[in-house]
Parts: sequence; structure tokens; C-alpha cells
Amino acid sequence: ERYLQLSADRGLWYYYNLLEDDAFNSIQHSATYQSILAATKARYLQHARHYEGKASYAMPDGEAPPEGWPTVIFLHTYGKAAAISPEERLLFGEMGVAYIELNGTQMLSENSFRWSNYSDESTQTAIQRTLQQLAPQLKLNPRRIYLSARGQGALHAANLIAKYPQFYAGALLIAPNGEIKPAQQSLAAQKKIVMAYYDRQNFSEQALALHFANLFGEDNQVETLHFAQGEDAAGSWQARFKRPLQWVLGKAPDATPGV
Repeated sequence: ERYLQLSADRGLWYYYNLLEDDAFNSIQHSATYQSILAATKARYLQHARHYEGKASYAMPDGEAPPEGWPTVIFLHTYGKAAAISPEERLLFGEMGVAYIELNGTQMLSENSFRWSNYSDESTQTAIQRTLQQLAPQLKLNPRRIYLSARGQGALHAANLIAKYPQFYAGALLIAPNGEIKPAQQSLAAQKKIVMAYYDRQNFSEQALALHFANLFGEDNQVETLHFAQGEDAAGSWQARFKRPLQWVLGKAPDATPGV
């Protein structure tokens, strides 16, 4: 407790670490811990609200089509942040689509975010709030909003496609995993969806990808991609997933991945 108090005195605001770390189980009912937790939550709420769900975007050159730009929204893996690389700006510019990345809705530490471990509703709210703010300014096409996501973000994205298909035209979902319950029913129909997973994932994570492939498979066009190896070289995810994403966007005749 003494070291925890020292951290609190120095302005500790990592609320979720303090709330959920098993290392604090033995003291979590103590008055000191509860007092520090409350103060940490207050600091967290004050600091994190400026960053949670914050959007970054990249736009193609030229005039928007009359109906607006097709738009890809990316949801990152656990512990990451929105960060659009020069390669991504080039890739999506060449595709002729607007590209948006969001920080997760729960800030863990500097430049580290997650999507809620408790519900996907805050993710849906963050996406729709961003679109309401940016669509008029950037001339986005509300009928062609696509989700691209990895890891925890992909689990949230899959649930949102299943629950709120009226908002999303299709999705590229890579290695979904996370704590929230996966959707068991889907309202999605006539969407193009790519589901990708890897040998390196554990059995339950591979089974989760196949669950969604089956869930969406009846009423949608679904391509399931299985890879032995991950992408480790810089830019290799673009080489692997460019064509599958183009297929989702209606810009390629098939979803054959690159090497």
C-alpha cells in the first residue's frame, strides 16, 4: 500500500490497471486502496476524455464523388492507438477511399487504448459520433462505411456488423479476440465480409473467427482466410490484405490475399 500511495501522490491515473490488476486483490477492500482508486478514477476521467475515441483520418486527393467518399474505419488491437502510417495514407489514397482510425474507448496509459471489456455499445457510439462530426466536413458516403479491424477491435467490429448492419457495408476482420460475448445472431445480409485468422492463435481464438464466418455465412458473401504466419515485415499487411479489402469495397473480383 505504501508504494501505491507514493504512485497516487505522484498523480497516478492508470485507472483500469489499478481496478483490474490481480496484484491488488489482497488489498482491494482496504480503505486506502478504495480511496486511491476513487482519486485515480477522477484523474483518469479528467485526462482520458481528451483522447478516448479520438479520430485520425487520411483523405484521397481530388474531388469527392457525388455520393461522397467510400470510407474505411479501422479498430485497432488491445493496447494500441490510432496511428496512420505513410504507407497507409498511400494505400487508401490509391484505393480512392477515406480512411479513419479511432483510439479505443478506454485509455490504459499514454498511447495505449482498448475497446471496452464489458460492452460493444461504447464502440458503436464512438464510431457514429465520429461519422456525424466528419461526414459533412469530409464528404463521406454514409451508405458505404466499411469496418477494418484486428484483435479486440475485430471482435467489436464483428458484433457491430451483426447488430447494426444498417450502418456498415462490409468488413475486413483479422484475428478477433477479446472479453465481450460474441454475437450469436446476425441481422447482416448481402454484405461482403473477410474473416482472417492464424495458426499462432490459440484454439478458442481460431474457433471465434470460424464462429463469425459461420454466423455471417448464410446471408452474406464471406471469405475466410487462414494463414500459417503473421505479417512481420513493415508494410506486409498491406501486401497481404490489399486485395481482400478491395474485394470488400467492390473494387476487386475476388479476395485472394497477397504473399
